[in-house]
Amino acid sequence: MSDNGSKQRIQKASGGAANANDEQDRPNLTDRGNAIRMVQDFGSNLRYCVPWRKWTLWDGQRWRIDDTLAVVRCAKKTISKLFKWTLRKMKELAEPLEAEENNDSNIE
Repeated sequence: MSDNGSKQRIQKASGGAANANDEQDRPNLTDRGNAIRMVQDFGSNLRYCVPWRKWTLWDGQRWRIDDTLAVVRCAKKTISKLFKWTLRKMKELAEPLEAEENNDSNIE
């Protein structure tokens, strides 16, 4: 199973778009959206086994039970990436406001 094909199937099943790079296609800022982000980032190497109630990881040869909390680290990386994206967006939104504020102060 190809990584790209796997992502497209997951996104389609979860209601996401095939290309999450467009702003309007980004997952919502919800727990579900964060889960979709984690699948987009790490889904090809993570699986949850419902009967076992355990996460498994692909080690390059086989699926093994995650006894190292790697899934937790993946979730933390996903949220860290989202936080950095948020900071960039806040800066982008603030720049025009700051420029406008500077223009207003020059008029007075």
